[in-house]
Amino acid sequence: TWVSVGSSTNFSLSNQPDGAHIIYVRATDVPGNIGNASNVSIYVDKTLPNTPIIKEWHSGINWTQHDTPYLSWTDPGDQGSGITRFAISVDSGAESDLGYVLNYHSAQLSTGSHSFKIKSYDASNQSSNWSNTIIVYIDTSLPAVPASLTSPTHSNSNKWYKENNVLFNWSSPSDDSGIYGYYYSIDRVNDTMPDSVSLWTTNTSINISEVIAPQITANGSAEKNLSGLVDGLWYFHIVSRDNTGNVGTNTSHYAIRIDTKAPSVTNLTPADNASNQNKTPLIRVDYIDGGSGVNVSSVKLILDGTIVNATANETALTYTPTLNLSNGIHTAIVNVTDNSTNYNTTTWKFTVGNA
Repeated sequence: TWVSVGSSTNFSLSNQPDGAHIIYVRATDVPGNIGNASNVSIYVDKTLPNTPIIKEWHSGINWTQHDTPYLSWTDPGDQGSGITRFAISVDSGAESDLGYVLNYHSAQLSTGSHSFKIKSYDASNQSSNWSNTIIVYIDTSLPAVPASLTSPTHSNSNKWYKENNVLFNWSSPSDDSGIYGYYYSIDRVNDTMPDSVSLWTTNTSINISEVIAPQITANGSAEKNLSGLVDGLWYFHIVSRDNTGNVGTNTSHYAIRIDTKAPSVTNLTPADNASNQNKTPLIRVDYIDGGSGVNVSSVKLILDGTIVNATANETALTYTPTLNLSNGIHTAIVNVTDNSTNYNTTTWKFTVGNA
């Protein structure tokens, strides 16, 4: 339908529907002669483009070490002018233009949760709504050491104990993906770092009640207890592993000192059942403790039922009677206790003069 606009050389159209439109213009002179028509095409697009739907292919929906997520989508289509570009927002930040691409491979991300969403733009620079939000959970950080490592059975690392079954407790450290478990070892070395071939537990306590292989004692010999650790200085080592497989490089160490054996008594003087003409003989006892050491204050010599004032140090006791001993058999008893309260009582007899 032709519409007269008089002698005006411009006109306005309103509320045109979406789509392509052709507008024709022709001139009519005063006598009524009609000229040839010229035309122009216009394209109307007032409808927002469709919203894209995105998927993530590398990092998944759980915590992961894969810190470069890969997103893809399809062209969602547009009723009018067509999709010309896409924009992305990472972690709810400002949008960034991607051009016309159908995928996005992220640069390396820091540990934590990260979100992605996409919108499309048409040729009229109208944008769609934001797409679905993809959230990935990245954890490339090493977990901290187990917290508050203690032993209720061996609470003082500097103290010797005769209890050889050892209980350890600790707390899980905080970690972005959470702690999955712990690698641990127990040996004679003070700075061992457990790794993926070490012993494993998911608990936060452990009872070292047995070690299957023969254990090496302090003097280098092999020994195996039916239960617990053999005597000596031990070290417990533990590291954390998180839910993405990161293993900590900081290790908690705990020293355990075990001494289940009483001191050994040797070199009795006078010897057991020996005869001696000296009525004030030197009485000497040697002793040794391979673990916690002799508690010198505990060393006692009892001669014929009476505690005597003997001289004792960490390795020997000596006593010389101040009065002559009577002829006959005399009984000596020595009590030696170590610093783990293991004790040895040794009794022997010797004869003075003619019995």
